[in-house]
Amino acid sequence: MLGDFTQTNISINDTNSSIGGNDTDNAIYNKISAAPLFLSIYAIIFIFAVGGNCLVIWIVATNRKMHEVTINYLLVNLALADLIQTLSSIFQVVDFVVKDLDIGDVGCKFQINMYNIPYGASVLTLIFIAYERYCAVCKPVYFNEFKQKIRWFVPLLWLASVCIYIPTITYCGSRMDKKKNQLTCDCKERWPSLRAKNIYGIGLVMVLYVIPLVVISRLYFVVIRRLRRSIPGEHHGTDTTYQSRQGVVKMLLVTVVLFFVSWTPYNVLYFLKRIEYDYRGIYTYVWYPALLLAFISCAYNPVIYCFLMFLLFAVVGNGLVCWIVLTNRRMHDSTNILLVNLALSDLLLALATTFQVADLVVKDLNLGDVGCKFQVNMVNIPYGASCLTITFISFERYCAICRPMDLVDCVKERLKYIIPLIWLLAIAIYFPTLYFCGKNLMSEGDQLSCDCTYRWPSLKAKNIYGVGIVVVLYVVPFTVASCFYSVVIRRLKQVIPGENQGNTAVYRSRQGVVRMVMVTLIVFFVAWTPYNILYTLKRLEVDYRSVYPLHLASYYGNLPMVKKLWKPKKNYLQQLRMFMDFGVGKFS
Repeated sequence: MLGDFTQTNISINDTNSSIGGNDTDNAIYNKISAAPLFLSIYAIIFIFAVGGNCLVIWIVATNRKMHEVTINYLLVNLALADLIQTLSSIFQVVDFVVKDLDIGDVGCKFQINMYNIPYGASVLTLIFIAYERYCAVCKPVYFNEFKQKIRWFVPLLWLASVCIYIPTITYCGSRMDKKKNQLTCDCKERWPSLRAKNIYGIGLVMVLYVIPLVVISRLYFVVIRRLRRSIPGEHHGTDTTYQSRQGVVKMLLVTVVLFFVSWTPYNVLYFLKRIEYDYRGIYTYVWYPALLLAFISCAYNPVIYCFLMFLLFAVVGNGLVCWIVLTNRRMHDSTNILLVNLALSDLLLALATTFQVADLVVKDLNLGDVGCKFQVNMVNIPYGASCLTITFISFERYCAICRPMDLVDCVKERLKYIIPLIWLLAIAIYFPTLYFCGKNLMSEGDQLSCDCTYRWPSLKAKNIYGVGIVVVLYVVPFTVASCFYSVVIRRLKQVIPGENQGNTAVYRSRQGVVRMVMVTLIVFFVAWTPYNILYTLKRLEVDYRSVYPLHLASYYGNLPMVKKLWKPKKNYLQQLRMFMDFGVGKFS
């Protein structure tokens, strides 16, 4: 399938030979002039594809609990196919750059089919993923049989893909173009007839594009209809399972839609060539963007798994915390109400990250002044509320354990006023950013940007405010909370079992609560430490331009921490492993 287009020089020459020599030279010139841009985009996609797919495979391979889930086998198979396809694309790029590449018959067969076969395996894997979700949601009785056979299905997918591409393995090879005195990998001249080649090409488009698209769409349509018909309480105790399965189905739907959208231009061009439609006028301008778009499909799957599922857990997890506490009257104590406030701030922070990601991806994002203020402060204000809430939780635990007589007067009776004051204080702290942030047209490149620097009266005032933010919302809260918890831990260690007869279980439960909120505190501040350090260095005008990308990395690396109430880990890779184990695994 790819073989007809990888030999770019001969394809362009053939399509232009009837027009004239000048057009042929222009076609080759267009290829050479497009090389720097093509290679730059290719390098970015290659890094994301290799890194992301290797990470997915490593996470599943090193986590035994995930080996019990069928969909993980299929996701690993999809990642493996994308990884092989990415690595084999190096040969396609070399063929794109080098004019006369002699790699022999075996090299040509390898170059072409090591890209084609993983593509076929990816399509067939997507079909089986859709069928697996269909069995899990609509036919749970047959799902157990499917789980037992999954280890046999994965090798059969690759075998079927190899069988589909046997003709290209047979007929592709190197050929010398006598007119141009140029070697090329060719899959056209060796066929018995051009008609047989065209029939086979049309069959490929039908078998690996049209039919899979129809089958997958039908299966997901049935699954979505079944999930919508699921009435809460229909299966006692399984409402959370159905909500989780809805999240997984949405994630997989995005994967399928992007996959087929990415490969649509390529398949359309391939189909037009097979039916011998004359599209020579647009070939030079459309083919390379279509090839890059198809190649992107190897890179975005890990991004979808990670970002969408982190966002899903941030929204669903924190929303679930709020719902559980608010609907259970027995849980309306001071600690749980403060945890709900913390979950609410994390929920808003997670939703606001979509604007940050859009601003990161889109080069010229025109949101206007109001949009810029909203984008910046919908992250800042919930972050400030989180810091203040964590500090007040430590004070509440201090009162509950060290000064129980003052707990009612200090916390419980005033809690309904304290939570609004936390948010008002966060807004007051970030009032300067509300006032000074807005859109700014950068002089270099005429690019719109949300800017919070040039509108300040002076850079010195901006820097003083920035350092003050770090002190007020990072150094002081961490110090105060640490002092409170040190006193609490010392008080708990002084309690001897049996000192207060009948209250030993109460103190043990309080120890458990203290440990939980302490882990939340430590993970929160550890996660935000790199960002605050780099932010302080910037405000102090320390030249750290060489490590500035770490500033963004430290910020975007903290976005998954909005789910810190759900068994937080000590490092990012462990969080990612936990997410795939808890996220995809438990949904089956």
